[in-house]
Amino acid sequence: MNEFILVFITCPSKEKALEIKDMLLKERLAGCINLISDISSFFWWQKKLDFAREVLLLIKTHKRLFKELCEKVKKLHEYSVPEIIAVPISLRLTRLFRMVKGKFKVIKIWNIGESQK
Repeated sequence: MNEFILVFITCPSKEKALEIKDMLLKERLAGCINLISDISSFFWWQKKLDFAREVLLLIKTHKRLFKELCEKVKKLHEYSVPEIIAVPISLRLTRLFRMVKGKFKVIKIWNIGESQK
């Protein structure tokens, strides 16, 4: 049974994305977060086609933490309706973190070129 999810959150700026990233990691609501700068988003908003330059956060977490993660992100996010989408992680090469008391604890971080055994 898969219990880990990948959460996508778009942010209006790199500064806001970093603020959200810092909060999620500090509160151990995520095991790992990637930030992708300067994405182009195209969408319908208020009955019109719209466009925005955004920053995307890719957040690896546990599905049990999703509700709390959403609540915390909504408090920090500038959008009235932030995009927060989760998909299950069906396969992963290694387990880099584990849950401890409902939060993440890093087991080991590998350096480039180091064996991951």
